Amino acid sequence: MKKVKSFLLSATILSSCAAASPPAVEEKISYDYIEIENSKISWSEILSKEEDSYKVYFYSLSCGYCRELKDEIISYYLKGLETLYFVCTDEHAVFARGDIIGVNNIDDFHILGTPYLVEINNKTVFSAYAGLTSIRNYLEQAMQK
Repeated sequence: MKKVKSFLLSATILSSCAAASPPAVEEKISYDYIEIENSKISWSEILSKEEDSYKVYFYSLSCGYCRELKDEIISYYLKGLETLYFVCTDEHAVFARGDIIGVNNIDDFHILGTPYLVEINNKTVFSAYAGLTSIRNYLEQAMQK
């Protein structure tokens, strides 16, 4: 009788383990900048696009934070939730300190570093997000809308 109870207990434990499926693992999709080729713009185009409202994302191929954010920003772009352009700062950029909110001409436009995201409304800088955490927070909030 003791062997039967032991067998039943073992069988119950094994069957409950077998029935439990492992937790779902979200597959991470990897993107490359080729995905955004049609939305790359030059520095001179930052404030001159036709749309009334759009975002511009600044990145560098040598920036570790940009590499960390690459899949998230490209995934967001591919969802088409808003107009988003890309500028690779390896080609040309003006880096400086100071607030750019309200800037409406390219001669006064600058960025603090990369990654950097700006919102342009009516050819004027409306808002700016500097750094990995700030941009991630923006993307998370924008996805919830």
